[in-house]
Amino acid sequence: MRNFMLGISVAVLYAVIRLSLPVTEISNTDYGPLIYSFSYKLKAIATWIGYTWSATDYISIFYAPERNFFIVAITFLLSAPIMLIALLSPIPGKDINELHLDKFKKYIHDGQSKRESYIIN
Repeated sequence: MRNFMLGISVAVLYAVIRLSLPVTEISNTDYGPLIYSFSYKLKAIATWIGYTWSATDYISIFYAPERNFFIVAITFLLSAPIMLIALLSPIPGKDINELHLDKFKKYIHDGQSKRESYIIN
């Protein structure tokens, strides 16, 4: 209980400090139509998927003095099989999950009935 209260107090302290900081919001009206356009959202989703699923060395792209497209290509090609396996593998359906759950319930029920028979005998 003491550790729980310590965690809660740290979280509350963090929230108080975070909310007491001033908020500065600077918006450029030139980017407003760009952010809400379909092509921008599509590009943002593609970028997010690329960053999430690909183990590409992005520092080799962004940092100009150390730019090395060979390293980028190698790291992308090495991570491509894992990405393809993850994206193309079939997702188990509801029937498979229910089947496993039914087997688990039957196992638990059989185990309890055996224990009860030991207790009675």
